Amino acid sequence: MHKWKTKEVTSLGKFKIFEIFKEIVENPRNNQEIDFYYLKLSDWTVVVPVTDDNRFVMIKQFRIGAKKVFYEFPGGLIDKDEKPVNAAKRELLEETGYISDNFQYITEVYPLPAFQTSKCFIYLAKNVKYHKKVSLDPGEQIETVVLDYNEITDLIINNQLDNSIMMLAFLSYKFMNKKI
Repeated sequence: MHKWKTKEVTSLGKFKIFEIFKEIVENPRNNQEIDFYYLKLSDWTVVVPVTDDNRFVMIKQFRIGAKKVFYEFPGGLIDKDEKPVNAAKRELLEETGYISDNFQYITEVYPLPAFQTSKCFIYLAKNVKYHKKVSLDPGEQIETVVLDYNEITDLIINNQLDNSIMMLAFLSYKFMNKKI
């Protein structure tokens, strides 16, 4: 498959966590110029935190796009010049108050490659322990919950764990845990 040629790129606006672009590209199949619009976002990270008794530390958090509360694993944007694993450690502590000295890379994915540039790095944090009170950003309201494997499976079956990246993180843990 041939690469599409970029003819022009224009920023349509820069906002707190993303920038919107219009890109005119040439389709190599028919040489037609096509307008595409996409969001440039920072990469981000998600942590699957597991306690020494094999329970999972999750959060419940309101998300404005869907206007509902979601079960999620802790995570967030990777700061400029920050390593993904360091962002994972920071987010785990900030959002849950838990820490771990055993972080392992699981995978990285492009959540919405049709119109976003960002990658999500997924980590496993083993033997997490409660360390201190959470440190939330002004726009966050988070409730920490600790669930066992079967409870998370039930959430998926009952469509209560319906954030696709969080489901992917759990399934990646489940199917890739034998490798790590």
